[in-house]
Amino acid sequence: MKKIFTLVCTCLVSCALPFGHAFAQDEHGVYSEQPAGTLMEYDRSATTYTYDYYNGGQSFSIGQSVGRVVYAEDGTVWVKSPFASYPLKSWIKGKVRDNQVVFDTPQTVYYANSYGYEYYFVLSRMVYNAYSNTYEVDKTGTELVFDIKEDGIWQHDASLMVGLTYEDGTWTGYGDTNVSFTEFTDKTTAVPAGVEMQKWVFNYGANGDSHNVKVGFDGNDVYVSGLVKSLPDGVVKGKVEGDKVTFEGRQYVGADEESMFHLYMMGATPTGAYNKYDALDAIVFDYNAEEHTLNSSATWLANGGRETLYPVRAYDAPALHQQQFLPGGGVPADPSVVLYSPYEDGMGYGLVGFNIPAQDVNGTLLDTENLYFNVFYDDEKVTFYADEYPYIDGDMTDIPYDFSDGYEFFVSGARHTIYIYSTGFDDIGVQTVYRDGDTELRSNIVYYYNGIDGISRVGAEALPETWYDLQGRRASKNGSGLRIVRKADGKTQKVF
Repeated sequence: MKKIFTLVCTCLVSCALPFGHAFAQDEHGVYSEQPAGTLMEYDRSATTYTYDYYNGGQSFSIGQSVGRVVYAEDGTVWVKSPFASYPLKSWIKGKVRDNQVVFDTPQTVYYANSYGYEYYFVLSRMVYNAYSNTYEVDKTGTELVFDIKEDGIWQHDASLMVGLTYEDGTWTGYGDTNVSFTEFTDKTTAVPAGVEMQKWVFNYGANGDSHNVKVGFDGNDVYVSGLVKSLPDGVVKGKVEGDKVTFEGRQYVGADEESMFHLYMMGATPTGAYNKYDALDAIVFDYNAEEHTLNSSATWLANGGRETLYPVRAYDAPALHQQQFLPGGGVPADPSVVLYSPYEDGMGYGLVGFNIPAQDVNGTLLDTENLYFNVFYDDEKVTFYADEYPYIDGDMTDIPYDFSDGYEFFVSGARHTIYIYSTGFDDIGVQTVYRDGDTELRSNIVYYYNGIDGISRVGAEALPETWYDLQGRRASKNGSGLRIVRKADGKTQKVF
């Protein structure tokens, strides 16, 4: 199964309200639920180590990763997702001792079952071995200790690694050194009482991606919430000046659970290099008050951190407009299969990518909360089973439009990518479903032929050569690692 190596090749403002669950491990020894206690947000920085199957180990500095910490009444301390470079869903348990926070190791942080083979991944204290040029479990001690400084910063011993190992202690290639936690104090913008927030449409990108946001006006102030779909309550504030609206840069919109970064919205311009931008002090929109539209030629970044540019999401040529949603919705526009790489034994998985517009056949945006899609192998509707896809809550046939498990199901705007493990079919298809109460409307089923000629049953026009990474996102032709190229005739090829 793909994630046995991809796991190790990919991984609130301060609050005084106690909440969460009792301290319970699941049947595999993993703390997967948030413990009860006082939740606080920290800014976590580290030198993080990652491992890419094709490029080997890499390290880089990372800042403003989300450090989510719970202080329990019994004196225990809990940290979610212990590695800055990989967003796990588990918690690790520590304790306060004098002016230190101490975590005993090993602690199981992840479990996977692949075709009956069980895998446990463990938090370990590690040291560098110059002779073997790698990190190994430290035989001189088991505690990971953070000193609490006078200013409240947690600082970890730089000579030790917060490491991710297999059950036998072998290093996976993931881990952090030079780790520190600083209490996070930036606050999100609040919409003033009495401001009516109305549904608008947010369009962006060359593929015409879009989703619903909310916009409200208070005199010359304008508020927009939900620019980042995973942070629906994150708000940015702009200022109306004649036929322009200006949004200042570096506005905090929240702690993003998907990327595990504190995200800030800022204007930017592309440099021409892949995923590289120059930051702007502000992003300016043309404003048409009569037609209720906002348009900009710049890029609106959801940036990981306030200062250093680390684009988590980029919204090119952003445009917002007010739109009346159809009460029952219209027939969904046809989706398309934009990427297909069949299952291969050597890889242990296949990959399929869909472009699923959130509009009806007339171009009217549909509420994505009512949208689903189905996948077909030949004429059979596919059910994705929880025993094969460990990060879904249960067997799933109707896939919610906005669903992503960050593991085998990914969504980025209209682009949806799924890892597949099945063979023995000729065609792979997709259908969009709009469901609202008793109303159910379906698009055509659009198929892609799994054969030598790579011809699609629908929309078999020539397409430009396009490169993708393993999450189905567009990638640079000159990038590193395993990528997939879709040729103009629809054929796909893996490229190293």
